[in-house]
Amino acid sequence: MKSECRVRLDQYLVENKWAESKSKAQALIKAGCVSVIKDSEEKVIRKPAFEIKDNFEGVVQVQPLPEHEYVSRAGYKLEQALIKTRLDVKGLRALDMGQSTGGFTEALVRQGVDFVTGLDVGHDQIHPKVKAMPQVTAYEGINGRIAEDLVKALGEPLADHDLLVMDVSFISQMQVLPNLMPYLKPGSHLLSLVKPQFELGRECLNKNGVVKDQNLYDNVEQSMRQFYEQEGIQVLSYFESAIVGGDGNREFFIYGTKGQ
Repeated sequence: MKSECRVRLDQYLVENKWAESKSKAQALIKAGCVSVIKDSEEKVIRKPAFEIKDNFEGVVQVQPLPEHEYVSRAGYKLEQALIKTRLDVKGLRALDMGQSTGGFTEALVRQGVDFVTGLDVGHDQIHPKVKAMPQVTAYEGINGRIAEDLVKALGEPLADHDLLVMDVSFISQMQVLPNLMPYLKPGSHLLSLVKPQFELGRECLNKNGVVKDQNLYDNVEQSMRQFYEQEGIQVLSYFESAIVGGDGNREFFIYGTKGQ
């Protein structure tokens, strides 16, 4: 008997030209823009991993991302972090490491940042809405762990940025931050999303990639604070993200300023 073929919803949107990339498809899904209609019943699907059968007889309906919505959940995360820290970004020149779809970048632009330079190791991830913003320049294929990659995008290190925001996955940000420090002015601000699952070893995670022991979150905070201080950053606060991680892990922000 022939097995039934299934495809993830985010992949289905890409294959059927509803989205240019899987990350953009996921942004649409998580924003509630995708619904499935079957037997006259419409159901909004918010899980990118939702499966569509090859013999599916219903209709997949996709609405454009509303203008007032962020292109990804990351935008809401940073917006809340800016409120929490009372950081006024108006007129600042910012770096966004791990730009991806552009949620952090969009949040900065909405808050009046003067300019954002986005960096990401991936390709074709940034949402067209963000890419078209005049305040935004995006560089793809840039690995923050490699200083030469940063030079390709930013030129030789020149301390001319007032703010660094960062959201990296599958690597520790400790491997990235030292290479970015020369591009920041003395007194500049750093606001970074800490994902403990990528700061801990695999032995600390369950089979779903979720941190096993809640006490390990405290260990991550201590190590991050120590690392930032070693890099010449005065840590001003460390707090949990108001928006939870999509994979079940808790996430945190670390906020500080570069020493003079």
